[in-house]
Amino acid sequence: MKKSGLFILILLCAYNLLAQDEESLILSKEDSARLPLIHARISIDTGAIDLAFKAAKAFSVANPNNFEAFNVMALCKIEQSNTSEAKNLLQKSMKLQIDNLEALTLYAYAYAKIGDCKGADEMIKKALAFDDQNLQTLYFSGIVYQLCSEHTKATNFFSKVLEKNERHALALRQRGFIKFEASQFKYAIQDLVSADSFLLRNQKTVQMYTYLARAYAAMENNKACVEYYNKVLELDAKNELAYTYRGAAKLNLNDVNGAIEDFTKAIEQNSKSYVAYNYRGTAKGGQGNFDEALKDLDKSIKIKFDYASAYFNRAAVLFSKKDKNNACEDLKKAESLGHELAYKYVLKYCKN
Repeated sequence: MKKSGLFILILLCAYNLLAQDEESLILSKEDSARLPLIHARISIDTGAIDLAFKAAKAFSVANPNNFEAFNVMALCKIEQSNTSEAKNLLQKSMKLQIDNLEALTLYAYAYAKIGDCKGADEMIKKALAFDDQNLQTLYFSGIVYQLCSEHTKATNFFSKVLEKNERHALALRQRGFIKFEASQFKYAIQDLVSADSFLLRNQKTVQMYTYLARAYAAMENNKACVEYYNKVLELDAKNELAYTYRGAAKLNLNDVNGAIEDFTKAIEQNSKSYVAYNYRGTAKGGQGNFDEALKDLDKSIKIKFDYASAYFNRAAVLFSKKDKNNACEDLKKAESLGHELAYKYVLKYCKN
């Protein structure tokens, strides 16, 4: 799993996990008093770290004995890779509340973020010794082991969370990520679709929808793939890869014009996108627009001279133009670069 980007560390209460949007929450008096911290946690999940820190700090000034505010500020600093300041804040939190499970798990997260998985493991064990049934501790344990690439342990902890609350959207999402990265696409889809149904609007991420789109592509469900790349682009209208691979799915659905539009949008976002040029050239070749196809495929190869797929696809266009000699040169080049199909076509068309 990639170790960059935000890992979801918002341990929302049950009411938050069941809500479809923030406005629909029904809060107790205690929770109403904590509302600025709840908002801060949501801000962290959506990447607004500075905003979250300011809110938690203001709450701490008004409520100097509130240990949770220090936890939230510490989480912000961890996400900003300032683990030294995070540890200072956690020490203040633990002075206010000795049996502070969240602080222990945040210590573990801080260690995991800097690659000290031994230290992280020790902190998780301390937290579990306090309470091995606490939903928050179980979830954080999953996050820490996920960061440390101990995916079996992480999955087990997320599963324990879900045994206690089957609608825990964040545990579903993280377990779905692990299943996706293990190429267990069917089960990844189950978890991520369930997570999507429970998450608040502003907790829905590009990463989650990208994983869903890619999982459906792997399952050869191109219609669903397009649907989830649509969701990616609703969140990030400049996402080059979403345009590229939505276009590929449209191509598989025989929506050639729609595919070409997407490949063009990808190129507009990144003029060095050799993948988009390759796809667009292939699509144009399929339309019989061979000269334009060759321009795109030439561009793809110019950007990435060792791109086997572009040589193979250019060979197909050249064969269509009755240019066997150059087509065979491209097939042999594709074969030398490891293209799986090129060898068969070299044997069939280029041995005479």
